[in-house]
Amino acid sequence: MSEAQSIIDTAFPNRHRAIISTEELAHGVYNPSYLILLQDNSRYVLKVAPPPDVRVLHYESFILEAEASTLRLIQERTTVPVPELIVYDENCDILDSPYLLMTYPPGVTLDKLRPLLSSSDLDAIDHTVGHYLRQVGNVASDRQCFGRGLSRAKMYVSWRECFMALTEAVLRDGEDMLVILPYEQLRQQFRQWAYTLDEVVQPRLSVLDFGDSSVLVDPETRTVTGLIGFERSGWFDPLLSVAFQRPSSAFIEGYGKDVLDTANKKCRSLLYSCYYSSVKIVGTYYQAGNVNEMEERKNLIRCLDALVSWMTE
Repeated sequence: MSEAQSIIDTAFPNRHRAIISTEELAHGVYNPSYLILLQDNSRYVLKVAPPPDVRVLHYESFILEAEASTLRLIQERTTVPVPELIVYDENCDILDSPYLLMTYPPGVTLDKLRPLLSSSDLDAIDHTVGHYLRQVGNVASDRQCFGRGLSRAKMYVSWRECFMALTEAVLRDGEDMLVILPYEQLRQQFRQWAYTLDEVVQPRLSVLDFGDSSVLVDPETRTVTGLIGFERSGWFDPLLSVAFQRPSSAFIEGYGKDVLDTANKKCRSLLYSCYYSSVKIVGTYYQAGNVNEMEERKNLIRCLDALVSWMTE
């Protein structure tokens, strides 16, 4: 509690704001997250990076910095409702790890409400989410390059080069932990279809694992109140986001159909699904989570088979 109070005092130096309670939030798998309630009834979320000695996937290094950077961009350049970033601190003067403090956004995550909503409610929500993600995707990269949303990240001139680096990083993560995967087949298929990535020429701000848990909804009005979870963001092909794995027609209408109007969209989607399943499988060997490893392995095999079949058509 004393460290949390020091963080609040540092964030708001002009007046003392006493903490009433702190509560750990269940969704902080990689970055432990805490809800802080102050005496004036205002609420904030504190996210803390893991200690330096904790092994993480390559694409998970410094993801708290990526979230802070993305929140700033979205606040400055869009009308998308996101938590207000109060402070991101990596000096480690108060804690042993970097931390991020932001406002606590209202609403319930869509994954909890989806079974209770009507099809018309879901269509309206999906359309709104698609519209918001298009605003996020329209944020231009200052460096006009592809890569993770970090100032320290290596950037790439082409999407092909960037995606191949992403895939190789997660495969090496798996090899380091002796995870059983069809490494040779994955590398072969990534190389085989790498040319389809060349039709992506514009880096777009997107979030890799954006899903129902990233959407906040008012349970009374059944409208979107905000978007959260920007840790794994960067300048990618928007189709790389999980949001495009099985999008509803309402979501596509809200985002804009032009993102799907490309000759090699289906092939790229299969490559991305292979990549994402590999990330989920390998990730279970680095930290605990609610990933269904067997389902991800089945999906990986299905997508690899589809790519092989694509080659023979």
